[in-house]
Amino acid sequence: MKKSLLIKLFLLLIIEVVLCNISYGKIVDGIAAIVNNEVITISELNDKLKPYKEKILSSNLSPKEKEKEFIKIRNKILDKLIDDTLILQFGKKLGYNVSDEEVDEVIKNILRKNGITIEQLKEALEENGISFKSYKENLKKEILIARIVNSYVRKNIKIPKAEIDKYIKENFKIDEEAEYHIQQILFLKRNLDKDKEKIQDALNLLKQKVPFSEVAKKFSEGPFKDQGGDLGYFKKKDLLPEIAEALTKMKIGDIKVVKTKLGVHIIKLVDIKSKKQKMSLIMKKAEEELKDKKFSQKLQEWIKELRKNALIIKKI
Repeated sequence: MKKSLLIKLFLLLIIEVVLCNISYGKIVDGIAAIVNNEVITISELNDKLKPYKEKILSSNLSPKEKEKEFIKIRNKILDKLIDDTLILQFGKKLGYNVSDEEVDEVIKNILRKNGITIEQLKEALEENGISFKSYKENLKKEILIARIVNSYVRKNIKIPKAEIDKYIKENFKIDEEAEYHIQQILFLKRNLDKDKEKIQDALNLLKQKVPFSEVAKKFSEGPFKDQGGDLGYFKKKDLLPEIAEALTKMKIGDIKVVKTKLGVHIIKLVDIKSKKQKMSLIMKKAEEELKDKKFSQKLQEWIKELRKNALIIKKI
């Protein structure tokens, strides 16, 4: 009698724990899914669910709607974890890997782009309940997945030239005029009498191979002095006639003194974008855009194939 009662109480306790935990993903650690010979744990799933869980709990949805939304997101995340596991298993067979040094370099880039320190990153992670160790492990996985997918899926997407040409015709405006990238050191007309010595000093420094940008910062009276006199790219029609004329006789790297109504310009021709170069850049951009369009479709097809050949058991 006592034994029977104890068994019933034990079963009731199990049911209560399971029902309670299914509600909002508080299941004690166990198996969420099995993918071939690897296990996705419930704690892994719950870690991914954390950001969504808080949003759902603080939303204005009814308890029933919250439960429905939670299960929907949980299933999506579990499917993503299964897909990621399949990709990592595939990559492992082919010897793909990511070193700790590569992960550290990516983190450095993240810090640099966001203008933050490593301490600030750790603090932000902590506020979201994520340890730095866990962050690095997840980042390593994401880098590896991207490497495998780009190498095996994206790299194998081939776009026929006819399709690229058609896409360019429909989506790009082709400008046939050449563009000239120039730097200048400008001495304004009103100061020319007292600037003659400065002009010669600037030219002497340039002859001594002092970088043009340094000389421009020191001497130029133009608006782009602080940028080393870099004016960017221009078409001839947008330049002063005297400068446009001078450019026709210059090669990349040449420096020339030009007088205009503004004063004296020391001009350096940095680069020329010809029609051919422009077309090459447009073709590359068009090809990348077409690859992006096809990438998602090809990735899903590939993952579907991986799933077809895998043993996948969902436990929740």
